Amino acid sequence: MSGNKDINYKALRLIVGSIAISIAIVTTIMFGLHNSKFMIPTSISVTYHLGARDFFVGSLFAVGSFLIAYNGFSKTEKVLAKIAGILAIFVAVFPTTLNLNWIDSAKIPFDTQYCKNLHSDDGFIRTLEDKSICNTTGSKVTPYIHYTSAVLLITILFYYCLGFANRANDKLKKHPNLHRIRIRFWIYKLCAGAMVLSGIYLILSKWLDNSPDNTAVFWVEFVCLWAFGISWLVASKRLPLISYKENEEDAADKELEEEQELKEMAEVKIKKEKSSF
Repeated sequence: MSGNKDINYKALRLIVGSIAISIAIVTTIMFGLHNSKFMIPTSISVTYHLGARDFFVGSLFAVGSFLIAYNGFSKTEKVLAKIAGILAIFVAVFPTTLNLNWIDSAKIPFDTQYCKNLHSDDGFIRTLEDKSICNTTGSKVTPYIHYTSAVLLITILFYYCLGFANRANDKLKKHPNLHRIRIRFWIYKLCAGAMVLSGIYLILSKWLDNSPDNTAVFWVEFVCLWAFGISWLVASKRLPLISYKENEEDAADKELEEEQELKEMAEVKIKKEKSSF
């Protein structure tokens, strides 16, 4: 890519990683300002309704746009990046619900007039059976789209953590003298491990404590966003101490790219041969 006219993959990773890390921090601060005191929200997503909507939506749109622009190093990564970008935008535009019991107990300022009746599939308007749940869109499908998109997005981001680790490991096999790549490899592994552990924590926490003020979802989102952000910042190869100058790692990168191209060409050839029978 031409340096000044195009954003290369390293710059994209740096930008995406920086935004991902900032989301949990900034939305929590904005939620605290809205609440006039610092406290942890039950999830990052609820801050959409509680003081951080503009930043929440704007940052997810930015991450989504950059992911859509990212092509990765294989066809699979390219496709998954587009899907992840769309999912990030879905998380932004299809908001989650609010638990009014938590709102009341924590004395969080919120106008319940924003809560709407749900429109059923047959066209009739029906109220929520659980009066403690506030839906601000009037659609019962909206929160499910939000939850599903968030889970699928985190799954793809986990895949990228493993992908970065695998590429780093492939480089090390041929260039064991590049010790900084080994550091990056373990950072990717730790980020992927943190995502898995956060998911286990969520399941156990919800099983042991299903109260409205349980903050387990927030911590899972926080950990996953930070793990995702850190892995992409590291993969940008712009961080000191764990990155080489471009020309010092170019040979290893080129070898990996050539191997990937040969692999994809072989796969295409096999598909053509199978289709010819």
